[in-house]
Amino acid sequence: MITFSKMHGLGNDFVLLDLDNNPEIEFTTSFVQFLCDRKYGIGADQLVTIKSIPNHKVKMGIYNNDGSISNACGNATRCIALYLSEKHNQKTWQIESLLGDIINTEVLEGDMVKSQLPAPKFNYDQIPLSKNFIESIEFYDFPNLPKGYFVNVGNPHIVFFVDNINKINILHYGKIIESHEYFPEKVNVNFAEIVSKSHINLKTYERGTGLTLACGTGAAATAVCAIKYMEAEKSVKVSMMGGDLIVNYENSIINTEGSATKVFDGIIPKY
Repeated sequence: MITFSKMHGLGNDFVLLDLDNNPEIEFTTSFVQFLCDRKYGIGADQLVTIKSIPNHKVKMGIYNNDGSISNACGNATRCIALYLSEKHNQKTWQIESLLGDIINTEVLEGDMVKSQLPAPKFNYDQIPLSKNFIESIEFYDFPNLPKGYFVNVGNPHIVFFVDNINKINILHYGKIIESHEYFPEKVNVNFAEIVSKSHINLKTYERGTGLTLACGTGAAATAVCAIKYMEAEKSVKVSMMGGDLIVNYENSIINTEGSATKVFDGIIPKY
């Protein structure tokens, strides 16, 4: 028997498994795909795991719905903080990512959660890229796209600032660019429309998952690039199909604030 929680951050949904309650699970590709399947399983963009580690921290694991592993997920981090707050009646938590980054979180009033993401990385080998590009990439195969800015905020992203995201074929471009040869570990693909210096519309094609209603690290990556390259303000509202995320970026520190929701708890037979 496996216990789980179904949660979402702005519509980006997860099956959350607490390994303190489920210690003997083998995370095969087929098992992850089964849990994330919306017809034969529970249904989710990603499978999220947490496990207690020393010094009052928890270790986070992220599996995309195709079974691949992700290093980080901003929306999942907020969901984890909310889950832990309800379980332990504690508002602040330190969550460790797969790569060892420590994410500080705080559950605020209502369903709002604040989290501090890792400092952004901009060097080509930190994304990583297969070539030594500086700041951005021109995709000459796609003349209708502007250059894309790359950044790593716990996982790799590329951001295209376009005039109207509703006129971009996200599924077409996202699928191709996600697996482009420039990105040996694949990449999350963001298409952003600047509404004002403090407001951005965003759609993200997530690595290993596809188009989602929201992407927390995508919102952070987009805001960072908008502030660094497009003269945006230091605090930006990023509007996605599932809702809004507030991103503050100053002195290499990224803080995000947005909602997290528990949908239900459940039990399934051991797979």
